[in-house]
This record gives sequence, C-alpha cells and structure tokens, in this order.
Amino acid sequence: MNPFEFDHTEWLMERKAWEEFPREMKETRLATIAYRIAEDVFDRVKDYCKHSDEWPKCMVDHSPDKFDQFVNKILNEEEAEELKRVIKENSDVYKTPDEFWNELKLNYYMVWTQWMTSEISKLLGSLITDPVDFISSDSELSNFCKIKRLKDYAIMLDNFRKAIKYALKEEKPLNKNKLYDWFMRLYDVGLRNDIYLKRDQWSNTVNYWLNFYDMLPDYVKLDLLEMLYNDIIDAFDEIRRKEEIIEREESLNQGVLTNER
Repeated sequence: MNPFEFDHTEWLMERKAWEEFPREMKETRLATIAYRIAEDVFDRVKDYCKHSDEWPKCMVDHSPDKFDQFVNKILNEEEAEELKRVIKENSDVYKTPDEFWNELKLNYYMVWTQWMTSEISKLLGSLITDPVDFISSDSELSNFCKIKRLKDYAIMLDNFRKAIKYALKEEKPLNKNKLYDWFMRLYDVGLRNDIYLKRDQWSNTVNYWLNFYDMLPDYVKLDLLEMLYNDIIDAFDEIRRKEEIIEREESLNQGVLTNER
C-alpha cells in the first residue's frame, strides 16, 4: 500500500493551489503525512514480527534507533520515490531531506514506544493477577487456607503498590532489579505451591519481560508503572470477589454438614 494513497488524488487536484498555501498549513499537512507513513511502517513491522518465533526480540530489532537500517526494506521503490518528491516539492518547509526524515523517525518512535509499553504492561500485569486465580482454584488448599493465602497476597500486593506509588510521586521509575525482586515476592506468596510453574521458570519469565522494560526511557517506564499500579488495584477487586465466592461456598458446605447431623 502506498503510504500516500489516502491523500494522493486530492493532492494531485490541489498541487497548483498548494504552492500558494501559507507555510503553517503546509507544515500541518506534511506533519500528518509523516505521522501516517510512520504508522504504516510500524504496522508492517508488527505484521512481520507476529510471524516470528520471538516477536518481542523482532520488535526490538525494529526499534526506533535502528530505523535507518530497516526502513528501506519496509518501503518499496515507488514509495521511496514518492517520499523524495514530497520533500523536494516542499523545500520551503523541509530545507533538507534529513528534516523530514527526522520527523518521520520521531513519529515512528512515538508509535513503537506506545505499543511496546502497552504490550509489556499487559504481560507483566498478567503476572500480578495469575496468582489470584491459582490460589482460589488450588484443590490442595482448604477454603480457610485459600482465604488466608489471598489475604497474605493482598498484603504483599499493597506493599508493591506503595513502592510504585512512591516511584511515580518522585518521578523516578523502579529499576529492573527492584521490579524483579517484587515479582519474585509475589511468586513466593502466591505460587509457591504450584507444581507446574517452578520458581526458576517464573524467574526466567519475569527476567525476560523486564529486559524489555529496561530498554525504555524513564518517562515511558513511569507510564508502564502507572499501568501496573492500576493492575494491582484491579487485582484487589478480584481478590475480594474470590473471597466472597469462597466464603459462600464454605457457608453452603457448613449448611450441608449441619443438615446431615
């Protein structure tokens, strides 16, 4: 797909009038074009990487700092020529091709970073909520033990929440090692009885995703931490819901025992 296809017909109709447009209008329109090209490049990268055995690594291989290395493989020859034409015909806005190219890279950086932050947040967020489901469904635990374990997990989560809240307040993101420590504490409280997911497996998973977290600039890490903060709040709600279900189940069991007597 030509990245200018959305605008190409209109562009041809207005080409003559375009020369008379105020500079501010040209800047706005060209900024839109740069953003849409960046989106198109990113969509192609994402589509390519989803077929990879290790899509996060593939996305990192197509990170903004490597944009110059891969973009020529993403845009075909026709699209590259169209880019050159746009830059040439708007030399009053972009004095050099590098100016347009830098704006394109900046837009790609924003789109790539936003998507990666969201994906890493979802995966780390699932590590926060998974223990809640495990505890509540553990057939080896009595209802009394399930509720106690859920309460212990809620206490640990609340301490994690406070650490994130402080980091957000100070605008200094938790580093990878501190986050790793918190996630290992969550395992020790919530998943220590899991015979299928061993501690070293959990450790490897956490480490894997935190390596990508570690690549992000501080302001993006803070955005991600805020998402994790919200995941913890959601986990509290889920814990309360699970506790209510377990308590109702225990009440029914007690009622059955009373009737049997």
